Amino acid sequence: MPKTNYVYIFDCVNCYGFYGEQSLTKKGKLLCPNCLGEQWKDSDFVEKMKVPYQVNPFEPKKLR
Repeated sequence: MPKTNYVYIFDCVNCYGFYGEQSLTKKGKLLCPNCLGEQWKDSDFVEKMKVPYQVNPFEPKKLR
């Protein structure tokens, strides 16, 4: 059975930008790709969306 993959769609609470199809980091955090502010996955401003394709973890250069 294939693994279920998810991406997140959200309005950043720090920089107020709208971001679609953002993946989690390897540690399971949802970060804004612009300001790297951590978002609450259970927030009213975050939507979890199931996708049929492989999702790579979000690993910004600043966290490496």
